[in-house]
Amino acid sequence: MDAKATTRYLALYPAVLKKLASTRKDGQRLIDLDEWFWKELPKTVAERGVDQGLTKKELQKVTEWKLERGKTRPRLKTLVASNDSAEVERVTRKAATRAMEGDIVQAVETLCELKGIGPATATAIACAFTDNIAFLADETMEMLKDRLGKVDYTIKYFRAFHEEINNITASLNEDVDADTKSGPYSCKDFGQSLWSQFHCKKLSLDDENLSGSKEPATDLKRDTHDHWAARVSVGKATPAVISAEDDKRERLKKVAHFLAYGNAGGDGHQFIPKHLLIERWETTLLAELGLIPDRAAFEKKLIRTNTALLYKQQKFNLLREESEGYSKLLSGVATQAAQYQPLDGVNDGITRAIQNMQSLIGYFDLDPNRVLDLILDAFIANVDSQHEFFLRLLEASPWAKRDTSATSSQRTNQMFPSVDNHAFASKEGIFAQILAFKFKFYQQEENFGDEPSGLFLVTALLISKDYLSILDIYESLAPNDTELEAEQGAWRKSLLDKAKTSGGGLLASYAPLGDDPRESPKATANSDVPESAKDAQPVKRRTNQKMEILKASLLLGDLPNAMFFLYKQSEYTGSEPDVAILLCRIVHAMLEPVDIAYGSNRDEANDTSKSGQSYFQYEGWSDRIITCNTFEDIQTYALPILRLLGCRIYHDMPLYSRLCRIGNAVLRQDPGNTKAVWNTILRQNLIPAISLVYANPGMIHELWTILEHFPYTERYALYGEWDVDMYKKIPELKLAKAEAEREVKGAMRRLAKENVKQLGRHLAKICHSNPLVGFSIMLDQVQGYDNLVSPVVDACKYLTQFGYDVLTYVIIAKLTGDQGPGKRAKSRLKEDGITHSDWLQALSSFCGTLFRKYPMMDCGPLLQYLVNQLVDHSTEDLIILRELVNKMAGIEVLSHYSGAQIEAMAGGSLLRTESLSSDANDRAKGNKRSATRLMKSLKDNNLAFPLLVLIAQQREMCIFKDSLSQVRHLKLLGNMFDECHTVMLQYMEFLNNFMEESSYIEMLPTLTTLHQSYGLPMEICHHFLRPRNILALRKSLQASPGDSEEVDKPKVIDECEENNAQSEGREAIASPQTISQKEIRDLLPRNVWNALSPSFYTLFWSLDLYDIHVPRERYAAEIAKLQHTLQQLQDDWSELAKGLNPSNRKRLLERTTVALESLQREQNAQEENHRNVLAKLQAEKSTWFTDASSRGDIAAEFIQHCLHPRSMISAKDAIFCARIIQLMHSMGTENFSSLTLYDKLLAEYVNAEIYLRTEAEAAIYGHFLSEILWNLTKWHRSSDLYQQEGKGGQNILPGFQKKWNVGANSKQNTVLADSHLLQYNEYRQVMWKWHCKLNAIFDATLTSGQHLRMRNSIIVLTRIEHSFPLVRQIGDKLLSRINEIIDTESKQDLKSPPSYKAILDKNKPKWVEISEFYDYKARVVPSTENTQSSAADDVRKERDEKEEVPNDSRAPHDKQMSESKRDEERVSDSTIQDDKEEPKDEKSIAENATLNEQTAGMDVDSVRIAEQTPKAGLSRSSSPRSSSGDVITPIAESPKVEDRESNKKRKIPESIDQAPGTLDTSNSKRARKEDAEDKPMANEEDKPPSGPRAERNEDKKETDGKRRR
Repeated sequence: MDAKATTRYLALYPAVLKKLASTRKDGQRLIDLDEWFWKELPKTVAERGVDQGLTKKELQKVTEWKLERGKTRPRLKTLVASNDSAEVERVTRKAATRAMEGDIVQAVETLCELKGIGPATATAIACAFTDNIAFLADETMEMLKDRLGKVDYTIKYFRAFHEEINNITASLNEDVDADTKSGPYSCKDFGQSLWSQFHCKKLSLDDENLSGSKEPATDLKRDTHDHWAARVSVGKATPAVISAEDDKRERLKKVAHFLAYGNAGGDGHQFIPKHLLIERWETTLLAELGLIPDRAAFEKKLIRTNTALLYKQQKFNLLREESEGYSKLLSGVATQAAQYQPLDGVNDGITRAIQNMQSLIGYFDLDPNRVLDLILDAFIANVDSQHEFFLRLLEASPWAKRDTSATSSQRTNQMFPSVDNHAFASKEGIFAQILAFKFKFYQQEENFGDEPSGLFLVTALLISKDYLSILDIYESLAPNDTELEAEQGAWRKSLLDKAKTSGGGLLASYAPLGDDPRESPKATANSDVPESAKDAQPVKRRTNQKMEILKASLLLGDLPNAMFFLYKQSEYTGSEPDVAILLCRIVHAMLEPVDIAYGSNRDEANDTSKSGQSYFQYEGWSDRIITCNTFEDIQTYALPILRLLGCRIYHDMPLYSRLCRIGNAVLRQDPGNTKAVWNTILRQNLIPAISLVYANPGMIHELWTILEHFPYTERYALYGEWDVDMYKKIPELKLAKAEAEREVKGAMRRLAKENVKQLGRHLAKICHSNPLVGFSIMLDQVQGYDNLVSPVVDACKYLTQFGYDVLTYVIIAKLTGDQGPGKRAKSRLKEDGITHSDWLQALSSFCGTLFRKYPMMDCGPLLQYLVNQLVDHSTEDLIILRELVNKMAGIEVLSHYSGAQIEAMAGGSLLRTESLSSDANDRAKGNKRSATRLMKSLKDNNLAFPLLVLIAQQREMCIFKDSLSQVRHLKLLGNMFDECHTVMLQYMEFLNNFMEESSYIEMLPTLTTLHQSYGLPMEICHHFLRPRNILALRKSLQASPGDSEEVDKPKVIDECEENNAQSEGREAIASPQTISQKEIRDLLPRNVWNALSPSFYTLFWSLDLYDIHVPRERYAAEIAKLQHTLQQLQDDWSELAKGLNPSNRKRLLERTTVALESLQREQNAQEENHRNVLAKLQAEKSTWFTDASSRGDIAAEFIQHCLHPRSMISAKDAIFCARIIQLMHSMGTENFSSLTLYDKLLAEYVNAEIYLRTEAEAAIYGHFLSEILWNLTKWHRSSDLYQQEGKGGQNILPGFQKKWNVGANSKQNTVLADSHLLQYNEYRQVMWKWHCKLNAIFDATLTSGQHLRMRNSIIVLTRIEHSFPLVRQIGDKLLSRINEIIDTESKQDLKSPPSYKAILDKNKPKWVEISEFYDYKARVVPSTENTQSSAADDVRKERDEKEEVPNDSRAPHDKQMSESKRDEERVSDSTIQDDKEEPKDEKSIAENATLNEQTAGMDVDSVRIAEQTPKAGLSRSSSPRSSSGDVITPIAESPKVEDRESNKKRKIPESIDQAPGTLDTSNSKRARKEDAEDKPMANEEDKPPSGPRAERNEDKKETDGKRRR
């Protein structure tokens, strides 16, 4: 636009504004506000001072002017009014200063700080401060749309707008002619001119029809004439071009060519449009000028057109009607409509229009129905701009006969009338008939799709104004209900078909995944389309007239009439997005008050009333909507519409956000009474809508603000319905699922460590919308490929909190192994039935890694799932807990420990961490936070103690599972038990390390409750309670270190003395344990206390390896290592210092220093604790064992209730058991025979231990046996060491005493002499005996053919490699057995002997001969102090006489073995003796003989100490005894159904009362006989061994028989 045009439109501004005001209801208000804004406000600001800004009242008035001049936004006034007056003055003052400085953009940005002020309003305010800015009006932006592109209400757009206005203004000022009156122009002037030009074009205004603008009209004509004159002068022809010599025709052609094409050397401007030239000029000239291609064809077409226009007969009633009347009628209506001004009351223009219409009908005898038809046609054509005039015209016309029985306002208040309501009753008026004819006309095939858009708006307006009813025209609309159902079915089918073609198929869920054959489906589809089909015209389709009327009703806010269509076909919201968008628009209007009531504030830039669509704007449409002011209104009015919308709410994300904000606010204030309603909204709207929105984390965050108010159980129920129900029922979701599956599978094909960042973001975007689909496929791939665990975990870093929550749900769903309806769940074990399936191992590892890396993930639901699985006796799921504790806490129970690690177990937590971890600092740093989160989840969900008890119960119950009742292989049962036991130890270690001591103590119940109520064995109960007991013990020792405590000595308790014992108060004084002595007495058989004291029993189970041994060497080694690291870090030239940057070096230096100081403090604390514990043990050692029991009984009870159960728990406990024996021996414990205990452990119980233990327990037992043998071997190798430690040196120790007095004799000879102890040579012979026993046992087990015994034997032998074998003859024989197993054994897990064979080959050079191991030629002379004879001497003498004399021709080895056999017998008889008072009867003599007979020697090659059947009465748990002292030996079988039912009444899941594996003592002779025959049995591995007491009774009977003979 040039300068003159700018001046012209600027002069027309008042007239245009007045014309625009005439179309408004209160037009004068607009004129007054505009006068104030452009004239008074700048003057007021200038007088007050521009730098003083605006007042709040002035700001509100500017906002009102903007709204009156443009679009109406009711909320904007409220937001502007909410600004503080002082804040308004401060911001406007600051903006005015910047505007005066010329920084217009910064001034606008400053004004946007106020509430409700966007860039548009800010430019209006800035106009008061300076003329160098144009108001950012909608009309101005529309005029510059070609230059600036899409309109946007942002600062970025305004910056471009302002620059463009400045450039144009500068250009106009350069073209201003000094002779003219125009210019110079400011930005404000040019903005006004553009606004005026826009409305002139829109309203088709010119100078003549603008009242009150005569002078501008004159200027317009003059300017127009000057403009055209200037244009012609530019292209004026020179005399050379048009000369007088040319003839008239040529001159005409040149002038015509110039008018048609312009000057050849000019700008090529066409002065006369082409269509006007063709219409006016003759065909010959047109052809000569080239304006028509073919003259003949053009003339032929012209003739046909003139014939159709001039001679074709029209269908008019020429007898009655005159076309002139209709012409005058339409002309008058158009004129009145253009001049109509909306005023209150009756308008004169409407009255004149009615009178004119009636006069024309009468004068020209017009048909009234035809007149109404034409008026409706005019209404349809001008409904956008003149709908109010035609409604007033029809209201005043004689055709308006509305039914007042059910007005529109009544229907609005009724909100949701039923279909048969009287509001929809038929009116049967002329409007319905005329409109029905119109709709029928457009249902003809040649008229498909030609309906004007105004037809449906006029129909909806007439329905809303009660001129007709829906039922009047419903049957005339197309399609009918049957066809409509078919269309909806076709729409659903098209989506389903598209989903089938978009999905990846079932094969893509599994590996390997090849290339997708559908790489470019569009290219494939286009290649098959022929060229003729591409050029064909599109087929016209019939319009869905019902749907269009529905949309028109929604546009008008006529919700009751719209609900009529929605009741009949609710899927309109899916097949027609416009219907859903318009419904969202109505819900916006309904929720706006309640949104404001709950404190939601948003500026106009984020106004939720903007739908993003360009629709017909009907003023007052929102007045017909019932608004929601309370939550109850939402439930009553908004919820039914939301139910119709369903997931289609995704079309309007502002509405989605508004719903989430309202829900969050409501749930915060009143969660109890509103959760049910919001649960419904989540199910039907919010959650499924997420699947249809691609990668919108903002909306997902809004959704999470509601979901986080629900517990995870309710959230997971919603996710389950989303996955199982919604994806199948809603067609759009099914298509979205298929597309998401295809994208996820494509990304998973390429996912690797190298591209995890790029593909992780892509996967996250997919999972934002469809997390269930994406995570399911990702986890399926993880189950198939365990090497995807790390990349998939890394890819999860881009998820939201909602995504992590859904991921946890999907993980739990996948852990169940469910593969869908009709499919069998995945097996948790492999085909061998022993090891876990690969998918379960991979998924468990993924869980541990995932929960460790992302702190925002809650593992509470996963832990609850584990608890539920354990209640259901699913042992296999413990692998999940194992991985969680391993990954998150860094705690792992190793199957094999080195010597340094075993030694470090006795130290504190820091020493164990430093010794067991390769990088302790990184480990502690990485696991502390994740372990704390795991512990917090356990506490928050109250699962710490139930999980601990359930694991322990499952440990006892796993071998009795119904699924394993038919399993014959013991290896599976053993592996199941070991898995439970290992996880229990790991979980216990985790609780001890990361749970506060006070919390752990409060969590655990009493010993009686654990044992009796929860059914846990005693050793497990003590293991659980040890942290509590040892804490109490250490506190008591710190409070009174070195003080001795008086404890009652135990004595024999029988039925006669029980009441006296209780009355005398025999419990320990000031016991540091929280377990009372009476509680201990009640839980174990009474005969136990005849040998042991309750104080010793409690102390044994309370102490830890930390208390009795200080690993000084390990402390020194770790301290030296840290000091070396510290020196390297301090040395600038060391390799370690060079490889670190200064910050990391400083950090590592600080950590190392702290670790060194902590380790030294830890050692000092342990040293002090060790001294206190030793002082206590020294003070109480005399009270531990009664002098009324034999040493054999004491050793048997000690093994049965202390050593055996604890040595099966862990390697640390096994080491403790071995070292407590050494400690008790070195302390000189009264009435304790170390020699008897060692003899039972090495000669009697080894076979039973190997038979009863699982593989893991065998490894633990190997540590116990190795520790014992290593200590005994040290004494065997050095006489000085034996003299110092074994015998005690000057302080004679009674542990290796050969003669013991019992009863009254125990008080005699209290002073021991060296001769009373086992001498060094005798000790070497006893060691030979024990090696022979071990050789016989291992030889028997390795040749037994029983898989479990052979495997356990090899495990134990591997652990004791340093102490056994030491003699060449025994080693060679053991090596031959191992070679036989390697050559003949077919089982894979028994193929491990090659490793043990390598150990034997390595140790073979260290083996010694028998003569070097002990002096077999020396004879042991029985002690002269043992004056009492026994029946055993006679039996031994009789056996020696019957023995054959060795043949001298035998090999030296055989001679040595034979002689060693006799020496062994003598050693057994002469070393360990319990002398009692003189026997009073034959039974006592037999018992004494039996005791000595048990230690009789045996030939290594010929005699098998009942190796097929264990002699010791051991069981997996400590077997309860009867009152008489006999072992209760229940049959080890699966509990009956009624037992399991009764066990369900316990606090935690079903448990067992008696542990499996106890021994059956009946028919021991027959059992030994069957074993000796070495015949395979049907279930040889399950055969229980005989007990020691049964065998002891058999030996006693044989001895009695010999004596009688």
